[in-house]
Amino acid sequence: MEQDPIKKAREMFLDIDNCAQAVFRTILEEKELYFEQAPIAAAGFGGGISRRGEMCGSLTGAIMAIGILQNQKYPEPVEHRKYTYESVGELIDKFNAIHGSPICNDLVGFDVRDPEARKKGNDEGVFKNICPKFVEDAVRIVLEMFPD
Repeated sequence: MEQDPIKKAREMFLDIDNCAQAVFRTILEEKELYFEQAPIAAAGFGGGISRRGEMCGSLTGAIMAIGILQNQKYPEPVEHRKYTYESVGELIDKFNAIHGSPICNDLVGFDVRDPEARKKGNDEGVFKNICPKFVEDAVRIVLEMFPD
């Protein structure tokens, strides 16, 4: 039996991948577009881009996946970029409607660049209790946007 992709993304995030890797990998696997270097390409986007607290890694992983998914329909560069921009805007709007912000620091409630705050957040289970929902929602939104 095939595993639910949303549950799979959550488990990958809690096990080995950062948020961006888990989302990117799951979407690509679900769409049979996975390539071996995908987790490596997404590695620097976790923690709001290299633990800077900026754009949520779940979103950046989803954005990378959208770029690949749109290339399946629109291989010509100008057309691809146009539709990718539109889809990414839709993703961010839907994510914001659920969570209120696309910014990692806003979502977790502290500055992840601050080692003490990050340690406290880790000790309090923020990354294990709050962040999986961002991973799940990013995967769900993209899979709903690209059902085929």
